[in-house]
Formats: sequence, C-alpha cells, structure tokens
Amino acid sequence: MQWRPDIPALVRQFQPLMDQLEAGRVRALERRKNAVLVAALFAPTGIIGALALIGRNPELGIMGIFIAGGCLVLAMVFYHYLGASHIKAYQHGYKSTLLKEAVRAVAPGVDYQPAGMISQRIFEASRLFRSRIDSYSGEDCFHGKVGATQISFSELHVQRKEKSEKH
Repeated sequence: MQWRPDIPALVRQFQPLMDQLEAGRVRALERRKNAVLVAALFAPTGIIGALALIGRNPELGIMGIFIAGGCLVLAMVFYHYLGASHIKAYQHGYKSTLLKEAVRAVAPGVDYQPAGMISQRIFEASRLFRSRIDSYSGEDCFHGKVGATQISFSELHVQRKEKSEKH
C-alpha cells in the first residue's frame, strides 16, 4: 500500500477552516500587541508615579515601592490575560480542529489527541531513558493503525533534575 494523499484536494477541503483559523491568528496577534503596549505603558507610568511620590515625601518610600510593584504585577496580568491567553486559545483551536481533521483525512486509522501523550509506564518500558524520571509531560499524541502496523507516538518532555554543589 502506497501512501499518496491528494494534497491539492486536501487544501481545497480545508481552505475555509484554514481561512477561519488565520483570521483568529491575526486577531490573537493583534490582541497580544495591544497587551504589550498596555503593559509597556502601565509599568513605567506606575514606577514614575511612585518615584514622584517618594520625591515629594520621602517618608512614603515603602508606599511608593508597593505602588511600583503593584503596577509591575498589573502589567504582567494585563499581558497574560489580554495577550498570551488569546495565542493559547488559537493554538488549541488549530490543534483540535484543523490538525485533528487533517490527520483523520490523511490517515483514517489514526487518532490525534492534542492533550494526550504516551503514558509514563509505556515510556519507561521502552527503556529509552534509563535514569530516574523527575519530570514527565507531553502532548500531541497520535495513536492508531496504518496498514497492519499499530502506531503510538507523542511529544514528550522527560527530565532528571540534578543539583550541583556550590563550594
């Protein structure tokens, strides 16, 4: 059995979904850019305001430090909720719609699970990593049958953490 997907037909099939996802990607990038601008303006404004407060009344130094710190924290929150969360939502939509459907069209016997991964038990049984495992995570799991061959693979991040002794 030869695998020869009709790429032009697949592109035509998925073009409406790709256009929709592209519009979402552009919106997400625009929101991230706006979040960066808000954060970039908010943080320095808060710091300058705190320094001005301290300059007028040095006894308010601690309050000025709290104001500056609060502005930095708020700037990070703005960035995360106004910017980074939209990028994550786009990535999730891309994986759960287009990629999942494309896998189904190209390899009908294969299932794609964006949040899935090879279990740690199966990974350890493979003996690819013969050390202790301190951290194990993954995503993008593909599982199924191609011809007569059963397949399973995913992205994995496997770590053994070492602590160095400082003298």
